Parts: sequence; structure tokens; C-alpha cells
Amino acid sequence: MKKSDWLFLVVVALIFAGLRLFVFFPAAVDGRSMAPTLATSDRGIVLQLKTPDRFDIVTLDSHDAEEKIYIKRVIGLPGDHVVYQDGVLTINDKMYEEPFLDPQLAFNEDGTSATGDWDLEVPADSYWVLGDNRGNSKDSRAIGFIKKKDIDGVFVWRFWPLNKWELF
Repeated sequence: MKKSDWLFLVVVALIFAGLRLFVFFPAAVDGRSMAPTLATSDRGIVLQLKTPDRFDIVTLDSHDAEEKIYIKRVIGLPGDHVVYQDGVLTINDKMYEEPFLDPQLAFNEDGTSATGDWDLEVPADSYWVLGDNRGNSKDSRAIGFIKKKDIDGVFVWRFWPLNKWELF
């Protein structure tokens, strides 16, 4: 190989390494907290530079399990007034549908909301995140508000399994 060929390979490798370190990373789902949207063994790409928006799926450090990340859905943005009452989500006095929820996972057998009822204000520079499987998710209801600096990125593309390929 010529010197210019080696230089080209090194430059390409550095570009890919830079993209991987600063722009995106792969994530694997482990658990049922995001069912039915994501399942165990699903794999996807997380963009690190994207600011989370309402209903985006984000990854964050678990802070309680070494080398594990949480994957949750953003419900409340900084400054939002979020109310959950009898299974109805209201943010800043506007009701929102949650089509990503499976009713069998969002409500208890007695018909009550698995999400619970609460009324809160999201602090500046923080987010309120929940799993889609509300009865089986360790999320902001247990770990509190999530600081913006603790969000690794936004889950934007499920590439595995191939038959469930999807952009979010």
C-alpha cells in the first residue's frame, strides 16, 4: 500500500471514531419498561447532539446499575406544568393523547391508571420521563426529574430486528 492509501484509511477511521464519540452511539434495549414501543434485544441509534422534545425517546445513565442505561420517553420539558389524573395527561392545560401506550400495560386490572395521579412543575434544565410500560418502569416517578446533562441522547432509529426497522 502506498503512503497516501494509509493516510486515507487513518483519516476515515478518525472520522468514524469522532462521529461515534461525539455524534451518535448504538444502544440495546434490555427490559420491558418501553413495551410495546421497544422490546428486549431491540437495537438502535442514539443521537447525542439532539435536544430532547416532548415524547422523544431518550437514553440516560441509570446511576444505580453499573454500565446500564435507561431508555424512557420525555413527557415533561423544562418549565412544564404536568398533570396526570385518571389516565389523562395534561401539559400546560392542554390534554395529550398517548397513542404509544398499550392500554393493557397502562391500566391496572381494576381500571385505574398504572401511571398514578400527580401534578408537578418540571424545573428549569430538567425533564420528566416515563416508560411506555407504566406498570413496569423505573422512571421519573421513582428517580425524580432528569437533568439535561444526564440525558445521553435521543433514540432516533431502531435498526434491529430488521422487521421492526423504524425511525422515531
